[in-house]
Amino acid sequence: MTNMENHLKSQLDLALSPSYCEVLNESSQHSGPATESHFKIVVVSSNFDEMKLIDRHRFINKLFVEELKHIHALAQKLHFPIHELESLIQQFSATSNNTNQLTVNDAYVILGVDKSLTDKELKRAYRRLLSQHHPDKLVAKGLPEEMIKIANDKTQEIISAFELIKKDRGMR
Repeated sequence: MTNMENHLKSQLDLALSPSYCEVLNESSQHSGPATESHFKIVVVSSNFDEMKLIDRHRFINKLFVEELKHIHALAQKLHFPIHELESLIQQFSATSNNTNQLTVNDAYVILGVDKSLTDKELKRAYRRLLSQHHPDKLVAKGLPEEMIKIANDKTQEIISAFELIKKDRGMR
């Protein structure tokens, strides 16, 4: 680990007490002679519980105001705590991935949408939800294997719910 990596990690640890924190020096992937110019941080912290994503980024930018004078780029992946994801999963665990056992009402709950949505609005909400839980995105964020498995299960649940609603509505 470089000096800047260590410094960034220690600042994050002090400020956020994260449950997961990773600092990656990505300077070698960029042109130029600087060896400590591009970093990516991945942070999971309960301090982010009530913060919107933009506020998380502002918090980090304020924390590293001096460091950003010397760093060309700081990519941020700031996540809410794992217990929130587990809570969401538990919320939907009562329903089965099997569409035959899933009711249409359950499907709307899984998608977090109201029955009054138009087909177009429903499809947009489905795609947005699927994008948020897609396992490939979580792999790219470097989350642990058990989180990827949960995301796979959640993705299947979302797909099953949407298929049931489509069938119920006569959508193609």
